[in-house]
Formats: sequence, structure tokens, C-alpha cells
Amino acid sequence: MIKKTYIEWIVFFCLMTCILIPFCSASEKADKIENFMRLCLEYRLFEGTVLVSENGKVIYHKAFGLANREWDAPNTRESKYVIGSVSKQFTAMLILQLVEEKKLELNGKISDYLPDFPNDKGDAVTLHHLLCHSSGIPNNQYFKNWHTELWQREYTTKELVELFYPLDLEFTPGSRFSYSNTGYYILAAIIEQVTAKKFEAVLQEKLLKPLQMEDSGILDSFNILPHLATGYMYWNFRYSKPPYCNPSSSKGAGSFYSTADDMWKWEKALHRRTVVSEKYQKKMFESHIPLRGGAHYGYGVVLREEYITGLDGPIKSVEHTGNQPGFSCLFLRIPEDNHCIIVLSNIDHIDLRHIRGGLLNILYGMEAEVKKPISLVLSECRHLDSVSKEIEDFQKNKGKYTIRRDAVNGLGFQFINNKKSEMGLAVLEFNAQEHPRSPWVYESLSEAYSMTGDDEKAIANLEKLLELDPENAYAKTKLKELIGKTAR
Repeated sequence: MIKKTYIEWIVFFCLMTCILIPFCSASEKADKIENFMRLCLEYRLFEGTVLVSENGKVIYHKAFGLANREWDAPNTRESKYVIGSVSKQFTAMLILQLVEEKKLELNGKISDYLPDFPNDKGDAVTLHHLLCHSSGIPNNQYFKNWHTELWQREYTTKELVELFYPLDLEFTPGSRFSYSNTGYYILAAIIEQVTAKKFEAVLQEKLLKPLQMEDSGILDSFNILPHLATGYMYWNFRYSKPPYCNPSSSKGAGSFYSTADDMWKWEKALHRRTVVSEKYQKKMFESHIPLRGGAHYGYGVVLREEYITGLDGPIKSVEHTGNQPGFSCLFLRIPEDNHCIIVLSNIDHIDLRHIRGGLLNILYGMEAEVKKPISLVLSECRHLDSVSKEIEDFQKNKGKYTIRRDAVNGLGFQFINNKKSEMGLAVLEFNAQEHPRSPWVYESLSEAYSMTGDDEKAIANLEKLLELDPENAYAKTKLKELIGKTAR
């Protein structure tokens, strides 16, 4: 009798615990994600495909917006997207597979595998340095004509790497982190050298075919790719085509395309550790070098501790974002809980931070708020008084809105170009008030005042810029030019 009563009390306690502890089912979370993403679409924060998994099961997978604006064709779950720097983890995994096969060594030097590479760098930089961005080899943006000329050309992998032969190391390899696409170009070249095969063929043979990732691969300039979404920019409150970037100019670092379904296959393979032995997979997810803000870089991935309001402690995440002209993406894993977030978009530089934060909150049973961008609110104004009123409301109720410096800046110049100079200047002054430590906002204000004929205020804003960035060559030259002009 005592035993029966004891068991009844245990059952009663468990039932009461379930009642008292808030619980959010997978279907409820899916509904919250739907509402969250619908608002992101309405506020022009997102178009593309989203997949969210919980405890190893997909709870949400849906596409939004247009894959092609010229033909009004919608994005679907089958849409393919360029995934930018998320590509790096595939290159890193190929290296680890070849290390396991004894064809490479993580401490092996570039010159061990690429004999033509200049010895002053090739003898100092290891594969480990390349994998975790600590090589000191300059990034592609070292070249001032990278975005205007170099990345538009067609390259073999060897030709791409040879661009960087003359450049000096920026720091002692291994001493610090500095993001370098170049390192992954070199890794792709090393893969080709030791396998005697093209990078694309190795990727297919060792990863894509075994994992049945049939809708993934390396983009090129010639082949027609079914279901590939067209990439766009959303700038100054209109959609436009992005600048052309030849896929061969990012071999190993950013020219990969995929679908949400295929990225989900990749996630499952990583979780089950079926791609490479556990010993070498652990290498990929070790904290090799610190980043700002307490994060670390592994091999092709960023390791963070997420702090979510309402939870007792941090959650360990593994992620990487990707941006390629016309595309943005996020691949985020929570290995300990077996959760995953995949965000693929055919809009350049969407607000991934806001989307990832909202989706993480929902996954862990919290609320996710989509705040209206103040830039969107201001874009709907028709006269100066309404701009002033909305700015005043923002300053009183900042919790209602989000603000992106570049979006507000673009709107200011849009007003000026549409012959609404007073509205444009008010918006740009507001942007400077909200970002007082940004030299860029004062450069923009100076340009705007110069465009509208007020050289004195243009000079004043250049002087503010130089207070923050005393070595800014553009500001010095422009200031000298404007002072000379006003003196005449």
C-alpha cells in the first residue's frame, strides 16, 4: 500500500511539473517561425529559403519571395543559391580527408605541395594557418581593382593563386586571425596538386556523391543550372542586379551552390560523423584562433557561445555566414542539442544577425520580435515634417525599430537625388546622430552638403571625420579641395 502511494505521488509530481514548466511543441515553433519570417518578408529583410531542425528533425522548411524578378518566378524549396563563404567548410573537410589518407599534413607547408610558391611565404605558412585564417597572406581585397576588374576574369586555380605570389605577409603566421579568402584559394590549389584532379571533381567524388547532395556543386560561367535563383541587391529601396563576379575567382572560398535540402544532408553527415573519422572531424570544430567578441575560428567554421534571454547558461554554436554578389546565407548548428538553422537568400547582404537571433529564440521557446526598420518608415514619408516626426518617435521609442546605418544612408541620398534635399539632409544628419563614432557617416554628410551647395557644412563634416580617422587620405584631399574652393 505504501509502495503504491509512493508511485502515485511520483506520477502526480511529474504531471504537475509538466503543467508548470512552459512547453512549446514543434508545431507551435513552426507557427512562430512562419509569423517571424512573414514579417521579415514584409519589412524587406528577407527573400529565399529557410530550414530549421530541432533534435535532428526538420520542423520548418519554406521558401519566400522571388527567384527571378524579371519573370516573377517564385523561390521554391528546390531553389539553388550561391552560399559564399559557407563553401569554406567543404574545402576544409576535403583537406581533412586527404590528411587522414596521409596525402597531406596539417603542419605541412605550402611549399611542400606547391613548389612554385615563393619560398619566403611558402616555407612559413602551413595548411593549419590557411584553414584558420592565421597565415598573414593578404586577402583578395588587398587589390584596389579586385571588385572592379580582377574578380570578373576567368582563372584556373593556379592562375588565381599566382596573383598573390608578389604580396608580402602582413604578419607572422599563426600570431593572429585575419580573414583571408586567399588562404582557401591556396587550399583548393593544393587539393588539385596532390590528387591530380580538378577541385570540382574531388568535391564530387569525396563529398557530394557519397552524401547524395545532387543539387550542390561549384558554379561556373558557362553551364546552365536548373533552379538557380537569380541574385539581386536591395539598395536605396529598389532591387537591382549585383556586379558580376566570375565564379572561378573564388575557387575553394565561395563559389559553391546548394539547396536547403542538400545543406540539411550535410548537417546530418556532420552530426553522424560519417564524412571523416572522429579524430579529424574534431579538428574542424576545435577553437584554433580567437576572434573578437569571444568567438573562435575552427577550420572553415566559427565557434560561439550563444546567450539567449531566459536560459540559464550559454549554448555552443558552430556557424558560418556567406555573402556573394546577389546572395546571402547562414549555416548554423547547435551540435549538443542537434539543432540546425539554414538560411539561403538571393538578396545581397540581408540582415542575417536579426534573422538568426529570432530563429534561435524560437528554437529555445522564447519570443522573437521583428522590429520595423526605421529606414523603411522614413522611406514612406512625403515631406520634411513627417521625417522630423518619425525621427522624434524613433528617439523616444527606440525599442520599436531597428536601424541599419547603410540603409538609412542610402535613403538620404535617394531623397537628395529625387530633389528632396531637405528630407535627405535630415535623414543623413539623423544617421550621424545615431552613429557618432562612424567616420563614414560624416563622409556621407560632407558629400551630401557638397551636392546641395553648402560647402561650409561639407567642410565641417570632413573635419569631424578626420577627428575620428586622422589618416583618412580621401578626407584630407577633399578638405583641401573644398577650402581652396571657398577661399576663391
